[in-house]
Amino acid sequence: MRRFVWFAAPVVLLLLVKIVPLASGERTLFLRDVLNTHLPMKQAEAEALRSGYLPLVDPYRGGGQPLLGNPNAVPLYPDNLLYLVAPPLWALNAHFWLHWAVALLAMTWLARAHGLPREAAFAAGTFYAFCGYFLSQMNFYNLVASAALAPALVAAAMRLAQSGRRCFAVALALLWALLCLGGEPVIALLVYAAAAATFVWAGPSRSSSLTLVAATTCGTLLALPQLVEALRILPLSFRGHAGFGATPLGAGSLDPRHAAEWFLPFLFGLPDRLGAGAFWAKPFYSDQPALLFTLYPGLCVLALALAAIPAWRSSRAVPWALSACGLGLLLALGKHHPLASWLLSHGGGLLRYTSKFILPAAMGLALLAGIGFERVFVIRDAGARRLLRNSFGVLALTFVVGFALLLFGLGGAPEILRGWIPPPFTDSFVEEERLGWVGLCLLSVLVVAAGAA
Repeated sequence: MRRFVWFAAPVVLLLLVKIVPLASGERTLFLRDVLNTHLPMKQAEAEALRSGYLPLVDPYRGGGQPLLGNPNAVPLYPDNLLYLVAPPLWALNAHFWLHWAVALLAMTWLARAHGLPREAAFAAGTFYAFCGYFLSQMNFYNLVASAALAPALVAAAMRLAQSGRRCFAVALALLWALLCLGGEPVIALLVYAAAAATFVWAGPSRSSSLTLVAATTCGTLLALPQLVEALRILPLSFRGHAGFGATPLGAGSLDPRHAAEWFLPFLFGLPDRLGAGAFWAKPFYSDQPALLFTLYPGLCVLALALAAIPAWRSSRAVPWALSACGLGLLLALGKHHPLASWLLSHGGGLLRYTSKFILPAAMGLALLAGIGFERVFVIRDAGARRLLRNSFGVLALTFVVGFALLLFGLGGAPEILRGWIPPPFTDSFVEEERLGWVGLCLLSVLVVAAGAA
């Protein structure tokens, strides 16, 4: 146990370094919907809670807009009790950093359910909590809870199928209720579908199947006030009458060109500087702002995931992780994949931002990397260690070549870059981006070298 504490200490310390300024009130999250949408709604809810009632209406929005029935307001989530004892801005930030810690623990539990030892499971949790997908959720009050709790619901379903113990049924019921209340019903349904598929895959007994149904029913009943109120106000809402606005169907689809950003973070510029004109890849995002700032998983994570794939014959966790990756990518591609495009056409505006459905892939990749970590550092499998070295070598060579091409302008790299960046951006901007890519390649070489060492 002492060894594990020392193993986990650096990650916990890093979390604390980022969380303490938020918990102390020294800093605040502010990008995207955090301050311009959710803080005003939570302020109105805090006033109502302190007056002793649940607010059906937000009186400060458009002359009075539904609040209790608006899932985007996350009105009945348990951490709303913080608004009774703390300033709204502090409670708003607490929703994020609490779920950041929960995400690490939830993914660790999922990895443990798949049979990984403590160190490898904690590594998988770390990879998930610090991946670009999850950190991008820190811009959305109504998305971060679903992303944090998703691995835990799948783990609870898997443990219930394996053991049939009632404690896992209780955990599943509570987690399902929290997902229903977390602000994103579509993601909640996706996660439940993944949990149910995992339950069946684990080979449950008949009694466990009945317990799953009972737990799901209890969780739904716990969240029923929110669900009933949302269905009540939906026909009367603007979206119920006019749909989901002018955003094109599939505008949030994952473009295959985004894959380049999985290896070089913020390759297309910084989305948070969209107003400053630094984000030039809007054509890659159907001329819409990027929903998720980055999907960069980390180069060491990618290398460890590759080291895990040969274990697919001896580990049932590898096929599960690969299936999750495939499902997440398929759904996230949206209009760029025939099957996902069909789902878009039948799902209406609810499915327009399909890039957020990459959630199963984020869990699958973290689990794969955890399995690779186990094979390399716990089991010390010679084949896995060799594959990891080879992966680092290929990555290092790729970045060295990219560094040389961009730095010295070889192979027509500047002209290619000029062709990618739309004409409204000047040649001087393109030159700045070229130098930025040079820096990213150099930084990536150093990261790969550190990982190899």
